[in-house]
Amino acid sequence: MDTKPLACLEITNVGIKLLIGYALNNQPVVLYSRFFPLEPGVISQGQISKADALSEGLRGVVNLSDEDEKLHINVQNVNLVIPSTGLKVFSCEKRFNVADPDGKIEVVDISHLISLAKQDELPEGYAA
Repeated sequence: MDTKPLACLEITNVGIKLLIGYALNNQPVVLYSRFFPLEPGVISQGQISKADALSEGLRGVVNLSDEDEKLHINVQNVNLVIPSTGLKVFSCEKRFNVADPDGKIEVVDISHLISLAKQDELPEGYAA
């Protein structure tokens, strides 16, 4: 049984969703979730328009403090959920270190992630 906490992020045009939990018998157990709204126009049509505003929103996720829940979390690793924008989605797991020494995700990191995912064979019924 692996009960190591996991943090998952979903970044959309309206905000950042954070979910913290763990898997128990291959079932998710949610410990905490929170929505961090983004100002309008930070992400437009799938493109980041205001990188500084997005970075500021992500800072609130990294050092999370919720006084109502008496919770203080320093998030160091996350699973990033990227909306499919109408594409079929399959799952694979890859790991790599981001290029920036401070851990900032750059365009080159997304390109690297996509190239790693393309190395896997697509499941039957999926086309490239």
